[in-house]
Amino acid sequence: MQYTIKDLDNFLDIKSIWDSIADNTTNAWFWSTYAQYCFRITVLKSAGNFIADDSFVLLKDGEPCGLAPLIFVKAISYNGIQAGYDMPLPFPMIIDSVGNYSETLDYVFDEIEKRCKANNIGMIKFIFSPPCTDTTSSKFISELIFQRNFVDCSINSHCMEISSSTLHSVRKRYIRYVKKFQPKYQLTMLDANNCYEDLAKEYMALHVKDSGKQNRPLATYEGQISLIKNKEAVMVQAKNIQDNKIVGMLIVSIYKKSAFDNSVAVDPDYTNHYISHLMKWKIIQYLHNENILSYELGPSAEMPNYLLQPNKKNYGISHFKQGWSRDGMKKVFIIEKYYSKEAFQQVWLRKSE
Repeated sequence: MQYTIKDLDNFLDIKSIWDSIADNTTNAWFWSTYAQYCFRITVLKSAGNFIADDSFVLLKDGEPCGLAPLIFVKAISYNGIQAGYDMPLPFPMIIDSVGNYSETLDYVFDEIEKRCKANNIGMIKFIFSPPCTDTTSSKFISELIFQRNFVDCSINSHCMEISSSTLHSVRKRYIRYVKKFQPKYQLTMLDANNCYEDLAKEYMALHVKDSGKQNRPLATYEGQISLIKNKEAVMVQAKNIQDNKIVGMLIVSIYKKSAFDNSVAVDPDYTNHYISHLMKWKIIQYLHNENILSYELGPSAEMPNYLLQPNKKNYGISHFKQGWSRDGMKKVFIIEKYYSKEAFQQVWLRKSE
C-alpha cells in the first residue's frame, strides 16, 4: 500500500471525486461536500478574505481515497493568515474502506501541517460534525488533540430526532402560534425540481430587509440556492395569503438522512405572526415525510467562559431552538492549533478585552 498526494488542479472532474469521497466517508456531513466548498469560497472571495486554496486529494495505490479542504484566508482575530473558511475547515475525509484509519489520518495531517508551516499560517481550526445519525467513535479526535498539540474548543448544538411524535413535544405555545397563524399563510417547499430563476434575488432582498443592511453580494445567495439545485438542501417559503407576499424563507441542508438549519430570513413587518415558527413546523413535517432521522438547529448559548461569551441575542436564539429540540443536544467537535506565538497573543488579547 502506498499513499500519494495530489492538488485539486491535477483532476479534470474534481466534483465527482470530491463528492464520491464525501459520500463514502461516514463522518463527513454536509459541511464537507463540494457544493459547500464552492459556496464558502464564493463568500470568502466576495469579502476579500480569500488568499489561496491548498486543498489536496489523498490517493492509495493511485486511487483517490481521501480529501483535505485546506483554504488560507485573512485572519479575523490577528494580523496574519489562518487556515479556514469563514468558519472552521471541515475535518479531512478518508473513505471507510481504507484500513488503518489512525495511520492514514496521521499521514494526512503531516501534509496539512507541512503546508501550513510553508505558508506561514498563524493558526488552523477544524470542525468535526458527523450526521446526527452517526454512531462511530470519536476517540481519534482526542488522540489527535494530544499528539499534535491542538486545543479542544467544542460546542453543544441543539438537535432533535424526527419521528411521528416530534411535533407533539415542542414548546406548547409554539403549537398555539401555529394553530393561530397558519391559516393566514401558504407554506411551500422548494427543492431541485421547482427552484425558479429569481429565487436568489428574492432571498437576498428578504435577507437584506431582515438584517437592515446588505452584508454580502448576490453571488453568495446564488451559492446558497445552488445547494438546493444540487439536492443538498430545501427551502420553505411563507407567503401571506391576504397580501400575496413572500415574507419568510428558510434553507435547510439535508445530507445522509440528517438535516441542519442553514439560513433564514423573515420580513420584519410580519414577525408578530411568528413566521419562523410556521416555517419550522412545516420543515419538520417535510423531514418526517422524507424519512430524515435528525435535525440539528445550531449552537446552544450556555454559561459564559473564556472561549465564548454569548450575548442577549445569542441567548434568545438558543431559547427559541430549545423550544423545538427540548433537551436534545449534539456535541460538535471544534479543534484549533496555533503555529505563531504572535497570533496566539493577539487572539487572547481580544478575548480578554
